[in-house]
Amino acid sequence: GPHFRWLKFALHLDFTCSSLQYKAEHQFLCSICLDVFTDPVAIPCGHNFCETYIFNTRTELKQQVSKPGESCLVCLASYCVTHLEPHLTKSGLKGHQLIDPVENLEGRMCTKHNKLLELFCKTNQMCVCMLCTVLDHKGHSVVLLKEEYKGKKAELGKKDAEIQQIIQKRRLKIQEMKRSVELSKKDADREIAAGVQVFSALKESVERSQAELIDTIKEKQRQREKQAKCFIKELEQEISELEKRSSEVEQLSQSEDHLHLVQSFPSLNTINISEVTKRSPLHICKLFNLFQSFPSLNASIRPPSYEGTVVRAVNQLEETLSKQMKKLLELKRVQQYAVDFLCSICLDVFTDPVTIPCGHNFCKTCITQHWSVNALKSCLVCLASDCETHLEPHLTAKQLKRHQLIDPVENLEGRMCTKHDKLLELFCKTDQMCVCMLCTVLDHQGHSVVPLKEEYEGKKVELGKTDAEIQQMIQKRRLKIQEMKRSVELSKKDADREIAAGVQVFSALKESVERSQAELIDTIKEKQRETEKQAEGFIKELQQEISELEERSSEVEQLSQSEDHLHLLQSSPSLNAAPPTKDWTGVSIRPPSYEGTVVRAVNQLEETLSNQMKKVELKRVQQYAVDVTLDPDTAHPKLILSDDGKQVSCGYVEKKLPDNPERFDPCIYVIAKQSFSSGRFYYEVQVKGKTHWTLGVARELINRKGVITQRPQDGYWTIGLRNKNEYYAPADPSIRLSLKRRPEKVGVFVDYEEGLVSFYDFDAAALIYSFTGCCFTQKLYPFFSPCVSGGGKNSAPLMISPVSETF
Repeated sequence: GPHFRWLKFALHLDFTCSSLQYKAEHQFLCSICLDVFTDPVAIPCGHNFCETYIFNTRTELKQQVSKPGESCLVCLASYCVTHLEPHLTKSGLKGHQLIDPVENLEGRMCTKHNKLLELFCKTNQMCVCMLCTVLDHKGHSVVLLKEEYKGKKAELGKKDAEIQQIIQKRRLKIQEMKRSVELSKKDADREIAAGVQVFSALKESVERSQAELIDTIKEKQRQREKQAKCFIKELEQEISELEKRSSEVEQLSQSEDHLHLVQSFPSLNTINISEVTKRSPLHICKLFNLFQSFPSLNASIRPPSYEGTVVRAVNQLEETLSKQMKKLLELKRVQQYAVDFLCSICLDVFTDPVTIPCGHNFCKTCITQHWSVNALKSCLVCLASDCETHLEPHLTAKQLKRHQLIDPVENLEGRMCTKHDKLLELFCKTDQMCVCMLCTVLDHQGHSVVPLKEEYEGKKVELGKTDAEIQQMIQKRRLKIQEMKRSVELSKKDADREIAAGVQVFSALKESVERSQAELIDTIKEKQRETEKQAEGFIKELQQEISELEERSSEVEQLSQSEDHLHLLQSSPSLNAAPPTKDWTGVSIRPPSYEGTVVRAVNQLEETLSNQMKKVELKRVQQYAVDVTLDPDTAHPKLILSDDGKQVSCGYVEKKLPDNPERFDPCIYVIAKQSFSSGRFYYEVQVKGKTHWTLGVARELINRKGVITQRPQDGYWTIGLRNKNEYYAPADPSIRLSLKRRPEKVGVFVDYEEGLVSFYDFDAAALIYSFTGCCFTQKLYPFFSPCVSGGGKNSAPLMISPVSETF
């Protein structure tokens, strides 16, 4: 034992001396030229070099830095391949222990004893020098560095395996999270696609509904215009026929022909617009007299005083007389056949004679010309109508001046009695017909008979009344046409307004659908972003741990491969402790659940659309708002009405009022002054603070005295509140109404033609109840009942509110 320790100490001393000798030599050698320093200089790190070599090779050294090849545990220095050569060639250096290059070789010395650390104290788990074993670590379990090195190396191998396992688990966790994110993204994309599909279908449905609405409104307008057009055409046809009849009546009234007026009166006095008498214009000329008187031919002849003159004159006279006599003889001969061979127009023998349907003959040229000339007057004696030219004899000849002339008429032959061939100049009032003188003593004996002129005057007055009636009928039809045109115009405006409102509503609906779709997509994307953000945070954390573990694994592996026993033992404690890591066992990325997301979005949209449609519907009926005031003449004596007629409440004292038929008693009712018998109307009533009330409309003819039953069949269309929270619609049986909230203001809308009475909760824009299919035939009055005050609990008044759109 003592010899071994001495031998060991001697060897150590020899090794130390050799090391100190080498250190002394090495301190004066330039590591560049490998010779003793020439003009030595020191660089900032503390190393010494020859001045010439360090400055000449400075640039090169900056560009090419050789890594150390080995570290000497004796010299406590690291050398590159070039400077390691002495350890490989010189005998004094060959015995030095070389290892892979390490840093801080000075740290291999015991800081306390300045001796090489070559032992390991297992008790204190630290490297010690020889002196430490006999001093500070005396009695401790001490082993050689190499022995401990092998054990630590094995432990490092296990540690590295553990680290690799941890790294693998975290990589798997990252893959799991990435798969979860990918699945979540697919779910989000699928949900977005489903949502887009649903909302696209909704938008198409909205657009289709809008188009159908517009088509429906336009078709209704077309039908209305078509119906109005037919009515207007029918009315215009009636007006045209009435104007024709009026013209005939007026023309007949101005006629001086008593017979014609009396005979035509029955047909014109009976106004039947479906039968119109069409008369052709009068183109009748009188047939001229066939004979005309010729001037006398008596002449006084006196011979001339000169010879020959008389002879010549006589000869000439004889010639003239001879010609005149021939004409007179011919004329007398022709006059015997004048009726058959003379034209009554040109008063000469027929030239190209023609026969007209009545049997008379005329020259073709004459009758053609005279057919184009209107008759100026008709003679009731001659029974002929003459133009201006042929009327002259009636104005100049004495025997014709007494004849009665009237405005030209047709069928003068019809003025004769068909039975007695006498002039019709009397009128039988009994049989309402024109008769002749013989008729009065034969067929109409004892009848009431008057002259035609007297009957003519009476009929003329009646025709005036008939014409006034016709004019009134024409005026009514013209007003009806104007009314229909106004109705069509109003209908067109209503249609345009309804289309505009529909387009506005459906545009808002489309915007709501698009907004809901965008909100759905944003919600899904936000959930996906949160999932990705969470996964990204976890993955980043895992990657950080993996990076740290890989770094530790690299250090462990590098240390395990190190041949430097001291370095391994000194570094193993820090590497042996695992880096701080998180327990990822219960950590996972759960994709957000999109179950029902689209359904909820659609339900929310449906609720939004429902609320919006309620507002639109209320806004639509509000355009028919009317001004309503209470009628004090109908109010029960206990009712208290405001001065402006807009409020009513029930008092405690029954006032002494006239018991007129319009007043309700004993029921505490009142109706409005305004009545409505067509169209639409709307009004609003505030019912806030009341526990009992009734509102609606009532027809004009209702029972106002005694027991009154509020039912549609009794003329009441109302709703009400009783027992503080029981809403109902009086009917047979009564209908209980379920309301989500207590209305504070109630709107009442009536469409007379449609038979509709609707009640709205103004604040909620919700329909409370509707009476449909009603048949209104009388005037309708807004109806109010504040009910009894109930000891002051129901003393709040019913207030008619001005209608104002708030949506």
